[in-house]
Amino acid sequence: MPPPNRHPYVPGPKEVGKKVRDAIKALEDGYYNIADNDQNARTFESLGVFTMDEVLEHVLGFLDEITALGPANCYCGIGGKVEFSNKRGFTDVLLYAYNWHSAKMNKQMYLKFGLRSRNSKISFTYIHLSCHDHEPPTS
Repeated sequence: MPPPNRHPYVPGPKEVGKKVRDAIKALEDGYYNIADNDQNARTFESLGVFTMDEVLEHVLGFLDEITALGPANCYCGIGGKVEFSNKRGFTDVLLYAYNWHSAKMNKQMYLKFGLRSRNSKISFTYIHLSCHDHEPPTS
């Protein structure tokens, strides 16, 4: 049974923007501990990336795109709410989800990530990434 303070809530625009900035800083500073490295293998391969360093480089670029478009415009969450990770050892991690059209990839992208704060250091701890090719128009 989860602790009583684990109720999903709808974050405000300032919070979803701050989480994107925190994620960028954590990745730029090299602070990450991904809960499940293999979770997105098929998506990563479809993007032509095969190592975690390449994945995180792409994620950093995607976070920059989200920043440029406005994190509040891209934030989606499930019903607009944040979730908690269900990965063992990471159940205290809040997950934030964003959906946008990536100009770099020319695809609709979905990125969900989690951050953990310990000893005044924020680390990037969870990633779920998916993408969808644009379908050609039907005649």
